Amino acid sequence: MCLDRIVNDPQSLTGYSTLDLVRLSGAQGVELLNWLVMRGALTGHVRKIHGNYHVPISNTASAVMVLENTDPAIELSGEFATFKQTGVTAWLDN
Repeated sequence: MCLDRIVNDPQSLTGYSTLDLVRLSGAQGVELLNWLVMRGALTGHVRKIHGNYHVPISNTASAVMVLENTDPAIELSGEFATFKQTGVTAWLDN
């Protein structure tokens, strides 16, 4: 459920404080912050290529997920790159 929300609705997960995460999922739940940072580095729309979630006998779960941007964050045009989401134009060092 949480991994699906990282793909489809990451904004809904940003309302939790660190204390909320610990209360809801234990100390390891703070790792969700790393997942949200990863998701924030991608564009708004992504496609899930692969995902796996495993809870071994020790009850310490592990997950892996591969996401792909479905709309490019950068449009290349000659010597400039235009970042769609921010409108920033940056010089590319070729």
